[in-house]
Amino acid sequence: MKRELLHLQEVSKIYHSHEVFRHLSFDVFAGEAVGILIPPLSGKTTLTRILRGDEDYSGAIFFGGKLVNGSLKPYNASRELLCLSEVSPLVPNLTIGENVFLMPDKHFFRPINRRRDDESAQAYLNELGVQISAGELVRNTDLFTRHMVQIAQAVQLGVRLVVFDDPAAYYDPKQLEDVQGVLRLLHEKGIAVLWLAASAFPFDPALLDRVIRIDDYRKTRTVFHPAQMTARRSTEPPLPAAPQSGQPASPAGSREVPALRMDGVQGPGLPRIDLRLERGTAIGVSAPRTHTLQRFGDLFLPGQNVELRGSFSVGGKDRPGADLYADFGSRYVVLTDSFAHDQLLEEQSILDNVYLPVARSRRLRMLSFGVGFQRALRQEISERLALAPAALDAPAAELDLHAAQELVLFRIELQRPAFVVYASSYSQVDNRLQELLDAYFRRYLQGGSGLLIAAPGLDRFQPLLSERIDLSRR
Repeated sequence: MKRELLHLQEVSKIYHSHEVFRHLSFDVFAGEAVGILIPPLSGKTTLTRILRGDEDYSGAIFFGGKLVNGSLKPYNASRELLCLSEVSPLVPNLTIGENVFLMPDKHFFRPINRRRDDESAQAYLNELGVQISAGELVRNTDLFTRHMVQIAQAVQLGVRLVVFDDPAAYYDPKQLEDVQGVLRLLHEKGIAVLWLAASAFPFDPALLDRVIRIDDYRKTRTVFHPAQMTARRSTEPPLPAAPQSGQPASPAGSREVPALRMDGVQGPGLPRIDLRLERGTAIGVSAPRTHTLQRFGDLFLPGQNVELRGSFSVGGKDRPGADLYADFGSRYVVLTDSFAHDQLLEEQSILDNVYLPVARSRRLRMLSFGVGFQRALRQEISERLALAPAALDAPAAELDLHAAQELVLFRIELQRPAFVVYASSYSQVDNRLQELLDAYFRRYLQGGSGLLIAAPGLDRFQPLLSERIDLSRR
């Protein structure tokens, strides 16, 4: 009989009268893999901070059958519990091997010996089945590598539970394949796993023993096993199938109702276009001339007066070729090179720039748009943009360019349109914007939106693309 490892009993969390959790209860048994689906603004980050020991709470938490005395931080310090997040405790100017042995092993502290430590750490990393060099400096590594180093270290120290805080937005497709092997290895070693996700799991859900769905910020819960989904399709939205060919997963059923279909669409300056964009997938569109890409992007913009032939279908609704925006403009979002300026209401507050458009969206339940939702939204925007909560009442015009870009991208994540069009004339953008686009585009795909990228520099988006269309060959 499996032993209970982690148990949350009636856990609640309140920030200045804003209730994030109310009587949240769940358990994780030793050696069990559990997935928790928590929509945006519903407390995923707060739950991770509680498990790390960085937040206080009301209620009771038990670890290993013992009541936790106020904080889980001692269990994190001893590596019985490992919470992976965007914040890395590794020392950037040391090698991976040196970092693995900075903490004591099970019996004694080891002095630093670079060659020996790198060789021993390499054996631990090889056991995880990932291609990582222990001699590399941590400062030159990405988030996935740092996570694998922490896992390799924790496994040697006898970790009992590993918590993943939705890292799929930062892992590329190859890394998502590798992490499935890591999950299997942890299972073989009897180490429990808790994977927190915002909308979907980026791997085969059969790897999980149970899934817990937290429906909204009030924390109504439905618990089910992935194998039960066939019998529950009429009452529960299905989990996605495993991604194919290293691409992000698409929600089940998307083949029947594509996000966008274009049949024989032609217009001035455009060749014939036949395209089927599935939900949760990305298509790249290229052309030898930037002008052709601009004309393609114009198809989705209002007031372009483009005379079209052919037919469109958005979300299963068909229309003859005419003004695409007039028929379907509320179902998709277009991002151009100046999207931060084009899509912001500069005189409105930073908070209202997200709250007002999302509240009008038909894709989210209106029950969520009360005072509690506004407070949760304020906290989330504050954390994403690194601004004080009080600063969100300032006009959006006061934001710098990168903060404005992230605000728009975050709003789209909450709106969950049928598809997003990124129409750019740039082959490259600055690194900070590219990182934002990569992270948020992955979130859109995980949320079930389609993604259409029309840009001369498609190679920078290659890990996201399931198909490429060259307009010069049509």
